[in-house]
Amino acid sequence: MFFKLPLDAFQQYKVPNRAAFYTMVPIARLQEFRDAAKSIGITFKMRYRGPRFNVPSASGRSPVTKQTTCLLQDATHFSVYNH
Repeated sequence: MFFKLPLDAFQQYKVPNRAAFYTMVPIARLQEFRDAAKSIGITFKMRYRGPRFNVPSASGRSPVTKQTTCLLQDATHFSVYNH
């Protein structure tokens, strides 16, 4: 009998020879990923990807912060790394 792991649905986002386990996963699948990972008990680190400069949330942030981070509210994708 074959059992499908909850994270099998994300295999299309795996890229070989990358630090991230999954890359460019659409932000619309964020809660689905969190639920799947929680159901099998894994921990991970996520980085949100998307615009950082020309968005309303960028006002009031330092140039260094804008260069290195994307906020969840602005994200279009996310990547998953080992925690």
